[in-house]
Amino acid sequence: MTNWNDYRFLIATDTFGSLAAAAQRLGVSQPTVSRRIAALEQSLDVCLVERGVDGVRLSPAGRRICDEARRLERQVAEIEQQARSLDKVPSAPVRLTASEGVAQSLIVPVLSDLRVTHPDIAVDLLITNKIADLRRQVADVALRIGDPMDGSLLGRRLGQEHFALYAHEDYLTVRGTPARLSDLQHHAIIESKGEIAHLVQATALRDAACGAEIAYASNSLQNQVCALTAGLGILALPCYVAAGQANVRRILPDQFEITRDLWILASPQNIDHPPVRGVVDRVATKIPRLLKRLAADLAPKPAISA
Repeated sequence: MTNWNDYRFLIATDTFGSLAAAAQRLGVSQPTVSRRIAALEQSLDVCLVERGVDGVRLSPAGRRICDEARRLERQVAEIEQQARSLDKVPSAPVRLTASEGVAQSLIVPVLSDLRVTHPDIAVDLLITNKIADLRRQVADVALRIGDPMDGSLLGRRLGQEHFALYAHEDYLTVRGTPARLSDLQHHAIIESKGEIAHLVQATALRDAACGAEIAYASNSLQNQVCALTAGLGILALPCYVAAGQANVRRILPDQFEITRDLWILASPQNIDHPPVRGVVDRVATKIPRLLKRLAADLAPKPAISA
């Protein structure tokens, strides 16, 4: 039976390029490294290291065994890390910031099983349309729509958000369906105020419907959705927010559509903190899939021929 510690000498030799360098890093003599590798070769009955005038290098068999030993070493390290954390006080929540629509429609679904796989990670969600300064530790992770605007942060593009115009069927029954953007001036719209007044979809609707009646105004996206489903007027929304609303129809699809990139950002100081990394990895893996699925669900369906 081989001694697991002997594998450390093989890994060190490969990592640092020579027996001497491996011995220095491990705090032993060079003959000790050579002897332990030889013992491992004898135990496994295979040549692991090829010795030449220019030094040593792993044989093909040694390469495969070394790679496998590295994998096992990582697993052992993970087990030890988990064991050390069993009796520790749970870490502070990961502070995540996002807009109202992103938080409700994207973040909550993708993090719903995080507590199952990572029960030690809690999320503290700050819902705001203001840009949180991650460099000042206002939050650990941010999801932002559009240009990330800060090259000092670590970021990843998650996909695209689509925005469109929507109205409830009850509203359209009474006021009719606009056929072109210019018709919006004869309709009622749901206006945005406060933090959401300058969102890209709010500004675009305001420009397109110049002169329209303002039937309702709110500083909350979810409250605006309530007004939309009550039939109060026309509203510009992220498509994934409108998707779950009953009897709400998209209007002017060929004349009004906005697309913006969605980014996840974190500060270099926080990204290697295990809970932060866990949240970032989960969001960065799942939200792109969710956005693609939603885009496929919202895509126009081909007409069925008779």
